[in-house]
Order: sequence, then C-alpha cells, then structure tokens
Amino acid sequence: MANKKISKLYIIGVPVVLLMLGLLVTFVYLPIRAEIAAGRQSLSAKQSELESVRAKVKSLVELSEEVERMQEEMRTFEVLIPTEADIPGLLRHLERLKEQSGILINNIDFPQASSTSSVQNIAQGICNLRTSGTYSQVNRFIESIKSSPRLLAVSQAKLMPNNYGQQIDMEITLIYFYRSSTTPKQAQ
Repeated sequence: MANKKISKLYIIGVPVVLLMLGLLVTFVYLPIRAEIAAGRQSLSAKQSELESVRAKVKSLVELSEEVERMQEEMRTFEVLIPTEADIPGLLRHLERLKEQSGILINNIDFPQASSTSSVQNIAQGICNLRTSGTYSQVNRFIESIKSSPRLLAVSQAKLMPNNYGQQIDMEITLIYFYRSSTTPKQAQ
C-alpha cells in the first residue's frame, strides 16, 4: 500500500511539477528572455546612434579647427592688405620704419590713382618717398620695408649723393596694396 501511495503521488506530483515548470518557463523565463533580447537590440541601436553622434562631433571639431585656421589666415591677410580706410595707417607704418632705421623722410607723395584688380577687389597704389640718411640707415629702411608685415613692394630706388657728408638721398617708389571698397564692375 505504501507503494500505491507513492505511485499515486508520482502520478499526481509529476504532472503538477511539470505544469508548474511549464508555467514558470512560460510566464517568467520567456518574458525575461524576450526583454533581454529587446534590451540587446536597443543597446545595439543606441551604440550605432552613439557612433553616429561621435562621427558628427568629430566632424564638427574638425570644422571648428578649419574655421579657426581660416580666421587666422584672414587676420594675416588683413594685416598684409588692409582696407582702403587704413591708408593713413600706411603713413603711420612708414613713420615707425623711419624711426627704427633712423632716416629722414623729406617728402611723401601719392601721385597715381589706384587701380583695382579683379581678384577680391585688391587695389594697388603708388607712394613716392624722398629720404636721406647714411648708407646703413637707408639700407635698414629698405630691409624693414621688405620684412614689413604689410604687403609693400619697392618698385624703384634711386640713390643720390648728398652735400652733407656721409648722407645720401634716396628716392623710393613703393607699391602698396589694399582692399578696395568698390567692386571691379563699379570701378569700370
């Protein structure tokens, strides 16, 4: 009889245990597994989105660096070729060069109207200078013009002896450049 009770217990207990295991798998394990799969898929999508954002950030950083480089080039360009309104700055610049080299500027003349090129409204003008000083002073002045941060070109230089000992006179024709406020079509 004890065997019959154990058999009945097996007959009833095994299906109940299997039923409970089935319920456990169906209502607990499978939903958790589905959530894990959905979480992995969501994580994969977020990682892809993160990579996309990182690529955009890298692109923006590179673009920002390029803008900074271009702004620096523009500042350099503005020093080399200032605006038309800064032509008086040319006179101040020549005055500084004169003081650094020790020469005397006897006369400054702007004889010719400027001409505008078709490239970025760059205009050029001519400035005639009559200077006097020693040979080394005149040489320092010419060298300072060559190394000037402003775009200047010595078109012509004519040395003449001076009646004051070691002094020499020099006539210099400078070409200077500036950004014109008129467009080439307006200038024509």
